[in-house]
Amino acid sequence: MAKSLIRAAIDALLPPGVLWNPEPDKGFDQQLDAISDVIDESKVTIDSLGDIRNPHKTPCLNDLERNFGINPNPYISLDIRKARLSQKIDQGEKVNSIDDLQSDLNKSGFNVQVHKNDPPVDPSIFGGTLLVNTPIFKTGRNIKMCAGGTIAFAGFKEITGGPIISVSSYYIDLYKRPYEYEIPIDSIYWPLIFFVGGNATRNPTTGELLTIANASVDSNRKVDLDDLILNDKTLGAWCVMKINYL
Repeated sequence: MAKSLIRAAIDALLPPGVLWNPEPDKGFDQQLDAISDVIDESKVTIDSLGDIRNPHKTPCLNDLERNFGINPNPYISLDIRKARLSQKIDQGEKVNSIDDLQSDLNKSGFNVQVHKNDPPVDPSIFGGTLLVNTPIFKTGRNIKMCAGGTIAFAGFKEITGGPIISVSSYYIDLYKRPYEYEIPIDSIYWPLIFFVGGNATRNPTTGELLTIANASVDSNRKVDLDDLILNDKTLGAWCVMKINYL
């Protein structure tokens, strides 16, 4: 069997003499083979460290994703994860334009299109959901009873047969509701709203958007899509999502 490069290097370093000329497939020869195998395995690991920051070859994909603020998602393919990571690493020169966002979406494996609302039309005619920023939640008390309410009373029994407790109101827990945005009525804000979805048609004369089809996206990638858009868009821009999550 042909010797590996490491085994050949070990043999070359042995002192001269019959004692250091191992008999093939015997104890000393096998020992040198074992040493060579251990060094070969270590060399493979060491060589792989040269690609540790390469999104397509890294042996530490999970760690590199976290390093760039991406939560590893085991429910999508490795190719998609690597493409998403590559887009995050290879930012290049960007001005947060529509073209930049379209390019980043393509690099990350999303089959969607970005449409600028120019000339501006009322975004509400296309439906869809608004993506403005990361979720903001309103919290409050889930009030079970209050004075003047439909079930208001002066006292109640916590336990049957127990003492009557007199209260003016009480709540059982807290609620948490996402803050919901609405399309502005004032047309001055319409140019700040863009769309992410499928194919669109425009008026051939004026260039105004007429229709926007929904695009299909894997439901396991919803967070990825939202995060990418929020990261790329400018602070004052709002996105209307025309997406079907499958």
